[in-house]
Amino acid sequence: MDLSEVVARVVQRCLEDYFEDTQVWRLPALRPPASEQQIIAFERLSGQEIDADLGAFLRLTDGMDGFYFTMSILGCTEWDAGSKRTHAAREYLDSISSGEVHEDVGLESSVKIFPVAVNADASDGIFLIKSSVAPERIWWTGQGSSRFFHTFRNLLEYSMDRSLYSPRDSVD
Repeated sequence: MDLSEVVARVVQRCLEDYFEDTQVWRLPALRPPASEQQIIAFERLSGQEIDADLGAFLRLTDGMDGFYFTMSILGCTEWDAGSKRTHAAREYLDSISSGEVHEDVGLESSVKIFPVAVNADASDGIFLIKSSVAPERIWWTGQGSSRFFHTFRNLLEYSMDRSLYSPRDSVD
């Protein structure tokens, strides 16, 4: 299954969840694709090479509203514009940047992470990991749990069907 089919299935799952309980969910929405220049700028901003599947995702859609409950996947243009969501992402990054949070899941405090998704109240987020410590590049953390994914595609697959990928809860 190519990445565009994976994204289509994620959106389908989000729509199904939305119509089950419209009180909690944000209607999923895709955006126009990011340009190569925007992706390069995003990569520079993150301070690391982005995961290949995240780059492919941004070429399909520059972010996604309603990815998981109130969590949206941030796009390149949001970082350019300094949106409310990117402010929340930086706020959440600051709150977990203590060495203690990293050490709880086996990451060294010096490991560079960059937010790619955050929920509305900045208590749950997904981060790109620049690390040689673990094979995983994606970390979903918040509200007392952590999940590590090898690729952004693995994260998308897990979000649509938990049987498709089994993330680790630490890098130890």
